[in-house]
Amino acid sequence: MGSPGGGGGGDNRDGFYLKKIFSGKASPAREGDALSMTKFEEHVVICRPVDKVFAYVADLKNSHKWQTSLESLNITSEKQTGAGATYHIVNRIMGYRIEANGIVSEYEADRCCIYKVVSGLIMGQSRMSVEPFGEGTKLTIEAEADLNTFRLMKSLIASKARKQLSMDLKTLKKVLENES
Repeated sequence: MGSPGGGGGGDNRDGFYLKKIFSGKASPAREGDALSMTKFEEHVVICRPVDKVFAYVADLKNSHKWQTSLESLNITSEKQTGAGATYHIVNRIMGYRIEANGIVSEYEADRCCIYKVVSGLIMGQSRMSVEPFGEGTKLTIEAEADLNTFRLMKSLIASKARKQLSMDLKTLKKVLENES
């Protein structure tokens, strides 16, 4: 996979490092390295009932309607939803195509589900939970990801991911509140 377009000359050590990572040549972190998961949390209040919000968000086939960095998502198990459902996902992050395989590791209808990446460049998980809030639903997404592969760009990627999650939740709110 190539790097995204862009000009400029000069020292391009970060670009060289990213080319190594995305071509699969970067070495994994060694045991004992100071690793920490990057965590973020966002929430949105949606003027729809809890069961409708949960059903929509927990259905992986709806993901492309509100997650703008999502390039593709294919369910890879016979089970379409719920604990044990597996999927292959491709996201575009800062111009790079990032593939991963995941599983729905926990699922409690109309309450929460956890999506866990089991293989890919960025390991992590996200927890989606819903709860009644006034006459609507509060949806909270808590995510944690190991961005240590990116070392020099870790804080930039984390910042962009937080902003993207916030924008995606605004999109989701519009989609669900405009449903008939």
